[in-house]
Amino acid sequence: MHERHRMQYLDAMGIDTFVPRFVLTNCQKPTQCQLPEPLEVPGALTQGGSNGSRLGDILSPSAEVEGSPSKASSQNPAADTSVQAKGSLRSVSDILDTTSKAISKTPQSDTGSPEIAAADAPPPPENAEFSLCMWRMSEDLLVIDSHRAGAALPTHALLQNILRCFNIQQPMPAAEWLKWPPEVSYNRDQSWLAAWEMVSGFLDSRLLNAGTSKRILLFGEDAFRAVSNEKPDTSRYLYKPYWLESLEAQAMVLPSLTEVLYDPSLKPPTWLALRVLFYGKADELK
Repeated sequence: MHERHRMQYLDAMGIDTFVPRFVLTNCQKPTQCQLPEPLEVPGALTQGGSNGSRLGDILSPSAEVEGSPSKASSQNPAADTSVQAKGSLRSVSDILDTTSKAISKTPQSDTGSPEIAAADAPPPPENAEFSLCMWRMSEDLLVIDSHRAGAALPTHALLQNILRCFNIQQPMPAAEWLKWPPEVSYNRDQSWLAAWEMVSGFLDSRLLNAGTSKRILLFGEDAFRAVSNEKPDTSRYLYKPYWLESLEAQAMVLPSLTEVLYDPSLKPPTWLALRVLFYGKADELK
């Protein structure tokens, strides 16, 4: 195929670059097309002396590229055409090697490295998992306990005995359960912030109908964190009454009922803290 026809054929097929792998044995030998004569441009091509003459030599139709079909056919018509293909492949590989070396030598900023980017990124939010048991004892008292799944312990009976010591004699109401994360939680935020939003919405809907409780007992760290959206601080909140702004009530954080059953030494400070909450002073019941 003539060189010009071959270029038109590749252009029609949308092929920009073509490097032949092999040449058929019985095909017609390729011939170099006649390039148009270079135009005489005053200034850029004429200036520079040797540069202008060199550019003219490159654009001249008699200029031949090393490894081109015309040069090989003129020197040795019966030469193996595979040598031409290898020459073309070598030139392409040289270009790729030069490009890869230039890219590897390009300086990169330290901020773009994956290690530094990972170090600067904020830590992922901690996922929450808890089960809360809630009793609305009266219009004045709300109790929330951190329940441990699978622990068959008499926590309800313990809470009833505790409340009887403070003159709350009515029977225990039905408990309401709050579990997190939900059973259907595909691609859903399971952080403590999302859990706090769920618990706040649940308590708002319950307290809105029955009135705001003046006292809230939070047994366990899960109950405290789910209601207040704060990390447990034992020295600041445990056994101490504090004002819970989100529910506009006085709250107290105590060990969970399960922890009290496992560790009886937690009973004295728990009773003392409840005396302060219900009676204001611990010495009034002595």
